[in-house]
Parts: sequence; C-alpha cells; structure tokens
Amino acid sequence: MTALLHDSLLAPETKPALIDDCLALIEHEVSVMSGISGTAVKVAYKTVNKFAAGHVRHMVASLLPRMAEELQPYWADYRACGGLDFGDYLVQRGPRSPSPCSW
Repeated sequence: MTALLHDSLLAPETKPALIDDCLALIEHEVSVMSGISGTAVKVAYKTVNKFAAGHVRHMVASLLPRMAEELQPYWADYRACGGLDFGDYLVQRGPRSPSPCSW
C-alpha cells in the first residue's frame, strides 16, 4: 500500500480510471437532481458539455491533486488503524478531522 494517497491516485496507471469514475459520479449526481434547481444544474451541465467538450474532464483532472492533498490526513489515519476499506472509513468519520484510530 502506498504511503501517500497522492502517489496512488495520480499514478499514470490509475489516474485515467479515477477521472472516468469521477465523471461517472458527476453524471449520476446530476441525473438524479430534481426540482427547479435540479433542472437548472442539468441545463448548465449539458450546456458546458456541448460548448466546451472536455471541460469537466479537465476540471476533474486539475482538482485531483488538491483532493488527494486534503484526503492525506484521513489516509494516514486509515493506514495506521487498518480495518474497513477507505471509502467505508470516510463514511463512518463524516466531517470530523482525522485522529489516530478514533473510529
């Protein structure tokens, strides 16, 4: 297991699949929105994709290093404590700051 989340997530063999997964998540979240605000988001998302193809992909790719940096303390806590998979660990922790083996 890699010590730094950044190294694992942004490795050349991992990053393209991660970007694809992020785009699929965004697509899903936009598709399940409802109401007036949901309609506005759907129209905006469709417009961006139509007139600036690749923009969302570019933005996801450019945000990944910062996301990995922000998640690093949680990753270090998770690695120190073991147990659940990292996604389950994050869900259990919620918005709290990481602290050694506190979950």
